Amino acid sequence: MVIRLSVRTRVDLEALEAGLSLLLIRITANVRILTSSGWSHSRVGILDTGNPVTLIPRRVWSGASVDFVRQISQPIHGLGSTETNAIRGRLGRVTLSLEDEEASSPPIEITAYLLDDDRAPLLLGCEGILTRAILTTNLAAGQASLEF
Repeated sequence: MVIRLSVRTRVDLEALEAGLSLLLIRITANVRILTSSGWSHSRVGILDTGNPVTLIPRRVWSGASVDFVRQISQPIHGLGSTETNAIRGRLGRVTLSLEDEEASSPPIEITAYLLDDDRAPLLLGCEGILTRAILTTNLAAGQASLEF
């Protein structure tokens, strides 16, 4: 089962002002999360190969079928974050599916940080997704896919 991903490329305008030509590349997938009444509508998730765990904003997981691993919210630190500006969330298990216009992945049960608010986008981390699929990219051609 192959799921095609979206590849968006744009020029980094700040770098261009400094005389550098750098591309900003974002790979995204369409994601559905299992709820008590079936699958949610599709949301766009950013594939984040540098993130070990998926991060799901509150607006996305609030209707999901969730099994919390930790009941207490904790700070989640990333590049440039401090204790005062860190996003917060709880570890929980959710089931999701990735899709394109032609196919859907099998259900994928993952452990993710379920965020307390919506300050961060839906970030698809390695554990549970990239550890179960083969990621293929041809960024020069603007193509990427996951094979399950």
